[in-house]
Amino acid sequence: MNPKIYDEEKRFYLELFRDSDGTVFRSIAKELESRFNIEWKDKIDGWDQRYWDFEFKGITFTLHLEHYIGIGVYFNKTSSNSKNALQILEDISDHFRLWTPNLTSTMLATLTIHLHLPACASLKQKRGRIKPLISRLHREFNVSVAEMDLQDKWDEAVIVCAMVGNDAAFLQSALGNVAKWVEANWSDGDVWESSIQVNR
Repeated sequence: MNPKIYDEEKRFYLELFRDSDGTVFRSIAKELESRFNIEWKDKIDGWDQRYWDFEFKGITFTLHLEHYIGIGVYFNKTSSNSKNALQILEDISDHFRLWTPNLTSTMLATLTIHLHLPACASLKQKRGRIKPLISRLHREFNVSVAEMDLQDKWDEAVIVCAMVGNDAAFLQSALGNVAKWVEANWSDGDVWESSIQVNR
């Protein structure tokens, strides 16, 4: 690994891993537990972000994962412990510089959504409703999306969203949130069925 410490306006940020890999995140968490004997204070997991607060030598840090950013540890500059916190981040950085995560094989996860478009009377109308949905899902959730079946039907469509990663639970949760978003926010039709498959 190639850790780097950034002195930002409101925090010190230690970059550990540039990919948002759930398996690596958990491996780093376990290594922090065993090597530094940290104590977890709070764990918040979102579909594309994780914030795990821990205490070490009386100072609170956050182990953080986020899409497009990666995995790191940060300390907010809100107390008088900045000097000690920076030294601790340097110690963590030195340790992880020689550490290698135990990676498992990459998995492909897919979400298949069967849509009903009752107001469409032509394939052109159907495309006009499906294309914005596909673009929105790709932009908002960082997934690959394509229409995969029933292309010749005016009032039905099957779209598939795909993600790759090393953490099956994370992939399942992320695609589950995509499915929930479509059901709650897509107003051009109905969701008849959705299913998630993780290929190990």
